[in-house]
Amino acid sequence: DLIYVQPRHDSIRHGSSLSAMCELANAGGYTLVETTLFNAFFVRNDLYKQYLREEVPDTSIEALHEVTMGTTIYQLYDGTIKLWGCKKMLWHRMPIDEEKMQMLPASERQFPFAPPPSGCDTISAEAPVSGLGTKLENLVVNSKIDGAELKKNEWIRESAIDMSPYCQSANVSDIDEKEILARKRDCSAKLSKMLQTDGFALVRGTGMSRSVCENALIAAKLFLHDAEEPVRRSCLTKDRARRGYSPMCTENFASLIGEHGPNDLVKKYRVGPEALNVMHSDSDKSSTSIGEEVKSVISSLHQPN
Repeated sequence: DLIYVQPRHDSIRHGSSLSAMCELANAGGYTLVETTLFNAFFVRNDLYKQYLREEVPDTSIEALHEVTMGTTIYQLYDGTIKLWGCKKMLWHRMPIDEEKMQMLPASERQFPFAPPPSGCDTISAEAPVSGLGTKLENLVVNSKIDGAELKKNEWIRESAIDMSPYCQSANVSDIDEKEILARKRDCSAKLSKMLQTDGFALVRGTGMSRSVCENALIAAKLFLHDAEEPVRRSCLTKDRARRGYSPMCTENFASLIGEHGPNDLVKKYRVGPEALNVMHSDSDKSSTSIGEEVKSVISSLHQPN
C-alpha cells in the first residue's frame, strides 16, 4: 500500500516501494510475476498471458511478496511511539532506538481524552454500589479499588454500545416488536458511527462471559501480533468474507458504505457460521420432494481451503 518514488537524481540511493514499481510497470504493459526480499520481476502482459497465467494466477503483491524485514511505526493512546518488526538499520547494521524517536517526554505522555480522576475514598469490592449497573464486581481485579478506578469503569460502561438488542433474545410479550426494531436501529447506528470515527467499537451486552472475552483477547494477540506472518498466511482462504485470515490493507470498508478511502489498516481473522439447517415452510413443501422438510446448507467452514 506504500507508494514511494525516490527523487530522480543519480546521487540518491533510496529505492522505490514495490507498489510504486507495480504502478509504473502496469502503465508500461508489464505484470508482476515474482519477488525476492529486495527485488521484483516483471514480464510483458502478452508473455504473461501466453506462458505464465496458469502458473502464476494471482499477481497481487499480497500473494507474491512476503515482508520479512519490514519496520512499522505505530502510536499508543498516550503518545508513545512504538516499533514493530525489524528494529535495526538494514544496511548500516545499527539498532533503531525507540526512545530517540519519541516526540513527547515520558512525563507528558497521557491519553488526552481519559476520564477525569475522582476523589472518592477507597471502598470494598463487596460493598453495594449504585449507578454502575449490574455485576460491578466483574470489573474489580483486587479486593479493593479506588474512586478513580470506579469512575473509569462507570465511564467505560456508559461509553460502550449495548449489543443486547441483537445478541440476547427478548421476551416479545414484554417488549413491543416496534420497540425491539427501534433498539436494533439505534444500536447499529451507534456501532457504525463509532467504527467510522474511532476505527474500533467498545461493546457490552453480548451475553459472553468475562473469561471468554479474556481468552479471545489472548488468542488474538498470539495470532495477530506474536505469530510470524507466514503462520497467519497459512490460514488464508478463498472466502475471506466468511472465514480465515485477512492481511493488512487488503479490504476496504469505505467501499461497503459507498465512500472512497484507503484500504483498512487492520489484520482480521474471521470465524464463519456453523452449517445452517434451513426449515422449509408449508408454502415451500410443494416444490420439494416428500420427506425433504429440512435441507442442510453447507457453510464455507466445511469447504476445503
